[in-house]
Amino acid sequence: MNRQLVAFLSLFSLVLVLSVYYVMMPSTTTQLKENAQNVNLNVKDATTLYFESLDLERDNAHQEYIDEMIKVYEGLNQEYTLEEAFYNINNRNNIIEEEKKIEECIKSLGFTSCYAEVEGDDYIKVIVYSTTKSLLEVDQIMYQVQLLLEREVSTFIVEFQE
Repeated sequence: MNRQLVAFLSLFSLVLVLSVYYVMMPSTTTQLKENAQNVNLNVKDATTLYFESLDLERDNAHQEYIDEMIKVYEGLNQEYTLEEAFYNINNRNNIIEEEKKIEECIKSLGFTSCYAEVEGDDYIKVIVYSTTKSLLEVDQIMYQVQLLLEREVSTFIVEFQE
């Protein structure tokens, strides 16, 4: 009889401790509701992230090039003269400004997202978000950009991203 009493008391105390624990534990639904109020959700669609990643890659490439030219001034790069480095930095800054102007011009045409890449005077690549992908849009983009830059571009690539 003594063993049965010990077993009963052990099980009873275990059940009692577990029930007190579960009663004292906050419910998960209340906790989820409280957490939901404190979370700021910032969800971006894949298209926005795609264009942001293109911009980031382009900006990093520009910065690396400029940093390489600055090394000429610091004496760490002997491939270029000071005049060449100065010219290259000015040229790269002009390209950066042209890319910004092109993107603003394309957005003013009604496109929500775009990316522009300029290499010298004769190469421009533009990626535009569009669901229609018409030749009229290509023509409009090329005409407006060349009008903005006041020159014809021999290689002009327009890609659509959907």
